[in-house]
Amino acid sequence: MHTGKAWLIALVTLSAMYAATAFADGQLRARVCVSSKEMRDLCGAQAVKLVFVNGATLYYIDFSLDSPSITPFMQVKGGIAPVISPDGARVAYAVSAGNLEFNTSSSAAWVCPLSANGVPVKVAEPACVPRFVKNAPVSTLIYSTCLKKTGNYSWNGCGSTLERMVENSIGPEQTVWAGGSYNGGVSWDDRYLSTAESSPGAYVLDLKNPSVGPDTLHKFLVTNNLTGKDTLITVQVCNLSSSPSRFFPRAVMYLDWSSSAFTNANCATPLGLGVWGSHARIFIASAPNAILRYYDVPGSGIPLSDSKGIGEADENEWDYSEWSNHPYLAASTVQVRRSWWNSTGEETYNNERIYCVNLKDSTYHKIIETTDTSKTSTTNMLWPWLWIEIPADFREDSTWLSAKTAVTRSLSMKSLHGVVRFDGAIVKSEEPLDEASVYSPRGEKILSVHLNGVHEFRMKLELQKKIRGGIYLLRVKTMEGTFAGFRFLAGLTAMNKKR
Repeated sequence: MHTGKAWLIALVTLSAMYAATAFADGQLRARVCVSSKEMRDLCGAQAVKLVFVNGATLYYIDFSLDSPSITPFMQVKGGIAPVISPDGARVAYAVSAGNLEFNTSSSAAWVCPLSANGVPVKVAEPACVPRFVKNAPVSTLIYSTCLKKTGNYSWNGCGSTLERMVENSIGPEQTVWAGGSYNGGVSWDDRYLSTAESSPGAYVLDLKNPSVGPDTLHKFLVTNNLTGKDTLITVQVCNLSSSPSRFFPRAVMYLDWSSSAFTNANCATPLGLGVWGSHARIFIASAPNAILRYYDVPGSGIPLSDSKGIGEADENEWDYSEWSNHPYLAASTVQVRRSWWNSTGEETYNNERIYCVNLKDSTYHKIIETTDTSKTSTTNMLWPWLWIEIPADFREDSTWLSAKTAVTRSLSMKSLHGVVRFDGAIVKSEEPLDEASVYSPRGEKILSVHLNGVHEFRMKLELQKKIRGGIYLLRVKTMEGTFAGFRFLAGLTAMNKKR
């Protein structure tokens, strides 16, 4: 377990100045938060594209253009779960009624040129969660056919997993796996299918050895606090996507439904993972059953001590996280809960931001955000998918996701001005630091330290009499006026004891 007096559980916020391109139509009101050059530099590529859904409309941003803008697909109606082809020329999506993974009356796969006036073509029906095959010589879709699962899992005998070529015309169906429906895509080497169904566990099937069944991921052997016995718990998983890595083809990325599965069963949480909320972490795991990394959601910042219930953001979750075609990069929305209890006692939940997540260095980059945070806002961005034109000379690090790599606990945010990191004890910054302040969960400033331009300092929280066990917020200001915020637990010595 963690051995310091303080340990990090979530990154809160980083604010910086940037040029923004605004967009508004009948449903979406948002702005692009990075320039084309900034986005291309972040991704190490000359061409970067993003697709996402808001309401019944599919949108894209082309960062290969000098002035990137949010552009709707004029001919696409009701598309969900979009993905971009490996060559960046097409987008595939589903048109579905009900739960597109396993409980729908109809679902069809479509493909459309990636342009505002592109004309979509139906590929197959029934077809759920279409994805592009990563390493096919021509653009090829893989999809499943289970509309209503007949047992506990759609991968176990419901429908099948098929593929079709969609390069210049629609080719015939080819069977990838006849024994059930897998919705997470296929690995780079075409060997592993993966899926998750908003139910306990993620599943990875080895097509070279399918008779043994799929490996179950996100299951943990933990200690029951009442009996002292080992207990196996499998946690509910969703939003799974398969790895584009050539070195780690069995890896998958997903969200889960919190560590409450352990506390509800009177069990300890898994060693090294601590406590987390629903959709609070993006996990990367690999078959047969190993957590390789996780990434905590950016939080809402320092809370207001005089909250008025007029739309303050008080909770964030990752949502619709997707691994891109680049092994180091992913995209995810952040859902924001806002409180309106001063009038009707209601809360709103909208996906207000889309981030690019660098899975290798654990930095987050905000791509787009809403400009309408009102109670009646219709901006709710879903299913982001990021495409990167991978340079010909790119060489993936063969060790970056190896089992020897420590689970990522420290978090960081990168702006145009540099990276700020906090591991629960030490703050490190690429830019000189001006000030560090600690706040209570209610927004009361407990202490403030002037840092006079240093790049690193250690938090000696155990020496502060005002800080007792509990959650606190650290706000760091650089000399350039940008801010980074972190939430942490302090003084919980009992939780830091080695199990």
